[in-house]
Amino acid sequence: MKIGDLVKYSEEAAKNRIASLFGGCDVADWLGVIVDENPSYYFVMWMNQHFYNSQYGVAETKEELVVVS
Repeated sequence: MKIGDLVKYSEEAAKNRIASLFGGCDVADWLGVIVDENPSYYFVMWMNQHFYNSQYGVAETKEELVVVS
């Protein structure tokens, strides 16, 4: 993965987030673009949701994401 890739949560990460973070909200269909990275995290600007609206992106562990295109 690299900056500019379209990503979504992996199947396992989406299941974990439904249970722990968003009280039943399905995050499996969220799409985002990687806008920055460091050795541990990608910073993702999530587009089709209403929880995050930061132009700088949200830190996500690299293992939780998969490339869509």
